[in-house]
Amino acid sequence: MKYSYEFANLLKNLRENMNLTQEDVEFYTGISLRTISRLENGNIQKPTIETLISLSRVYQVDLVDIYIGKCYAHYTIFKSLYNNLNLDLDSIDFSQKKFIMNYIQQLDNRTSTINNKNLYLIKIYMDYLDNDDKTILLSRFNEITDNKFMNEKFVATSNNILELRLLINICNEYKTYGSLHRNEILEFCMKNNKNPIINILSYISLTNSLYIDEEYEKSLKILNEAISYAKSIGSIDGLTCLYYNKFLCENKLELSDSLDSLRLSKTFAEHSKNVGLGKIISNKSKILIDRKSII
Repeated sequence: MKYSYEFANLLKNLRENMNLTQEDVEFYTGISLRTISRLENGNIQKPTIETLISLSRVYQVDLVDIYIGKCYAHYTIFKSLYNNLNLDLDSIDFSQKKFIMNYIQQLDNRTSTINNKNLYLIKIYMDYLDNDDKTILLSRFNEITDNKFMNEKFVATSNNILELRLLINICNEYKTYGSLHRNEILEFCMKNNKNPIINILSYISLTNSLYIDEEYEKSLKILNEAISYAKSIGSIDGLTCLYYNKFLCENKLELSDSLDSLRLSKTFAEHSKNVGLGKIISNKSKILIDRKSII
């Protein structure tokens, strides 16, 4: 179904009723002026769920729900939600989490055309981000996947991004899963999965796990491979985290290049859409450097 020009006019009217210019909306949402203009002219036929959520917060109306009613079926908008959550689920703020959970609940109540398993996986992930009790993640994950990841061949062949994302988070929380060490699982994910997001997350988690296990040289070897891969796909967040992990290992090995890696990590963080990432890295690295200077 084509993009509704009625919806485009609605966006323009909402903005004007709040006495906002397109430049104001760009400032509040981070959406480019060109995109805002094209949305209001009806030239963008498939706005992303991220765009709709950002505009909803400024205009104080549920544009996702309105868009569904005027333009697309529930399944289409859910796919957009699903694809966007794969990218930056960890970095969304509280208000976005609440918006998404309310929206998922509406979808769950109103339609049977959505893959209920994926819907439940998103719910598990959202609950995991907000809950201090991480054991809930493990039990609910096993329930929805029928314990299939206890077998390494399923780890290697799964093509469900949300399943693998949750599995990586389990590896971050637990040293073993079933009969497998987390490092084995993360290596399976890297070698047998073609999704760049999963590959980057696996690299980050694996090198961090090796750092925790004090295998600094092995971690560094994998980090050099991981950084080359992250550069090839243009992953800014990936390079930010990987260079920080490299700094940690080099710092432990007392290598002279450690501060160069930290500088690169901070540089990439400055270009990341995840504004909190740079602050976390700056704070953690400052503690390490201060502690080392005291010793």
